Amino acid sequence: MNDERELVAPPAEQPREAEPESTLTATAAVEPAPPTAAAPAAAAEIIVELPPRREGESPIALAVPDEEAATAVRRLVRGFMRREDLHRRLAGLEGRAQTLEVIERHLDLDPVGFILDRVKSEFHAPLAKQLLADPAVFRDVWPDVEAWLDETVRAQRRAELADEREDTRREADAELARITQEQRERTVAAADTESPETSREPPPPPRVIRARRVA
Repeated sequence: MNDERELVAPPAEQPREAEPESTLTATAAVEPAPPTAAAPAAAAEIIVELPPRREGESPIALAVPDEEAATAVRRLVRGFMRREDLHRRLAGLEGRAQTLEVIERHLDLDPVGFILDRVKSEFHAPLAKQLLADPAVFRDVWPDVEAWLDETVRAQRRAELADEREDTRREADAELARITQEQRERTVAAADTESPETSREPPPPPRVIRARRVA
């Protein structure tokens, strides 16, 4: 018996749906996004050193935000240093004025001792001749010169003059010491008025002060 086989046709292939053209185009056109730029780093602070307020103290480190502020602070520091230099010069002038005061007082108290202590021995004879050339001086000293021709009289008179000079020197030294002490006390009082006494302990480490720009 002839088997009759039923011929079944394979199922028809389903047509593939085409992708939308707009999707393909968009996919092809996409490019990788550029890397995101990193946020700029904060600007480093600039440290400007300020001079200490009093001698022996540590300087002050001032942290400023930018170079413009640092330049302004440095300009102020230079002006302060010029003022300090002026004060030092004035103090030097004050010291010289005090020295002149002592010299003038010394000349008033002991002029002969002041001159003899400062004139070299090789100039003593020329100085005596200049004095004897004055007629008034010659008349005053000539009687003593005639008496000094005697060696005994001259030795005695030399000892008397040495004693007189030592007494005058002692009185002058005491007065000059008093004047110098007064000058020292005035200087200390002026310094205490300008600034309080500083500690003798080692100065602390520098402290940093941060400044910010005000808009």
